[in-house]
Amino acid sequence: MIRKISIEKAISEAIVILGVYLLALFRLSADIFAVSDAKAIKMTVFKLCLTPPMQCFIYKSLKKDSLYLYIDKKDDFSRVPEALFNSFGKIEFVMSLELTLERKLARENAANVIHQLKEKGFFVQLPPVQLDAPFSKQ
Repeated sequence: MIRKISIEKAISEAIVILGVYLLALFRLSADIFAVSDAKAIKMTVFKLCLTPPMQCFIYKSLKKDSLYLYIDKKDDFSRVPEALFNSFGKIEFVMSLELTLERKLARENAANVIHQLKEKGFFVQLPPVQLDAPFSKQ
């Protein structure tokens, strides 16, 4: 059954839903971006909420397994610090992705990747940390 409501009621409900969503993002952004200043959190969230899908380009290091470089413009490494870029050794293009806040990435948070790409023009995905198993009792 489809319920009929007025435009004003629909807008009012949408504003409430958006408010709940923004509140959740305020709380999450403090953890994601390690920001404790409320004003900085709000600005970050509003920037992300207004972010249209973003194209990114992913390259992998041939020197070290599971080390990836995300950039905002294909084959444009001008914003990547030279020492960092050189530490990758030879690189190989892997793929391009359209990033949104809802996009699930294998090991990274899409919001954090988008934030870093907007701020720095690049994002480095480090290999997973390998922890040794604790010693067992004998």
